[in-house]
Amino acid sequence: MKRIWRVLIITIVIFVIAGFAARKYLTSRRVAAQVAARLEAVYGGLVVLNEADIGLRGSSFNGMQLFRNRGLPSMRWRPICRS
Repeated sequence: MKRIWRVLIITIVIFVIAGFAARKYLTSRRVAAQVAARLEAVYGGLVVLNEADIGLRGSSFNGMQLFRNRGLPSMRWRPICRS
């Protein structure tokens, strides 16, 4: 009986640690860069993204800016602000 409890507790601890690691990765700067690259491929212009928060129920982006041309980042077309 003790062995079952020990295995159950270890399994729960592993899942909790994996959850924290996944959450940290999904809010990292690396993920924001990947999201910006994919948005650039769809949009066709330069996309600047300060922060991405990817979740199971939804995702949010902060500090997103869309530019008309890739070569001219000084010509901002549409900043998207969080309200």
